[in-house]
Parts: sequence; C-alpha cells; structure tokens
Amino acid sequence: MAKSAKSASAAERAYALILHKRSRKKIPEFESMEELSLVPYLDVMMNLVIFMLVTIASFLPMGILTIYPPAIKTDDAVAAQTPPPSIQFTVAISLDTGFYVSTADNPPAPIAKTANGDFNYEELAKKAVELKDKHKEERTVTIVADRAVRYEVLIKTMDALRFKDGKNLFDDVKFGEAR
Repeated sequence: MAKSAKSASAAERAYALILHKRSRKKIPEFESMEELSLVPYLDVMMNLVIFMLVTIASFLPMGILTIYPPAIKTDDAVAAQTPPPSIQFTVAISLDTGFYVSTADNPPAPIAKTANGDFNYEELAKKAVELKDKHKEERTVTIVADRAVRYEVLIKTMDALRFKDGKNLFDDVKFGEAR
C-alpha cells in the first residue's frame, strides 16, 4: 500500500500540476458592461430639486394667514377705535372731456383737458391734495375708466393721485370699468 500511496500522490501531483498550468492561462472573462455614469442622473435630479424649491417658495406666502384672536373691549374703546367713514374718492376718466372727481358727499366735478387736448394731471393732483388735507386718514381712491383709455393714461393718473411734492396722497388704488 505504501507503493500505491506513493503512486497516488504522484498522480495527484501530476493532476495538481495540470490544474496549476491551466490556472495560469488567461481564461477569457465575460465582457462586463461599463460602469453606470451617475452624473447625468444627478444633473436632472438637481434641476428638479431647484425647480420644486422655487415653485414651493412662490406658493408658500399665499398660504400664510395672519389671524389675531378677538379681544374683549369696552364700549369706550370700541367707539374710540372705529375708523372714520370712507369718503369714497372716485376718479372717472373720460376720453372726451377729461377727469371727473367725486366723493360720497360731492357730485362728480369735471377736470377738463388742457388746451392741446392732453389730460390735466396737474389739476388732478391739486384736487387730490385738497381732499387729502381734509381727510388725512383716507388712503383709498377708485379709478374708473372705459376700455378705450390707454394704459399710459391710467399710470399717469395713478402717479398724480399717489404723490405730490414728496407727500403721500392716496396709495391704495382700486380700478373699475365704466359702462
């Protein structure tokens, strides 16, 4: 048996030598696909994240409500805090004649166009200063115009009613359509 053990070990050695030689040969490996590039994916994701942040940020202020709880007040405090009634200052723009200025107490008073046919913004501003001097708390003016009035006329009218000589006049402007 010693002989067969010796011969078996020689056969095993020969087999091991063959395996060793085979292992040294280059066995062709499977072609592996290239590594996935994450850069384009990250670019797209970054753009989506920025877009979503900007979109959410633009809608966020619309959802904020400022709510104050009611306070218990006495009759004297309520009477002292009631604001004066609005004068309902309205300026109507007519393409033919110019401006019409009215309040809740006064009927519409015309402000005619200038001699060359332009709107008289200076006279309108003077009338606004007069009303502001009488009603210092009032801030609202309503501008009523028909559809044929040009946009630049509306802007110049607002400018004449908002400020005069560095003085704030009526900065809360509302629009209406004349029919």
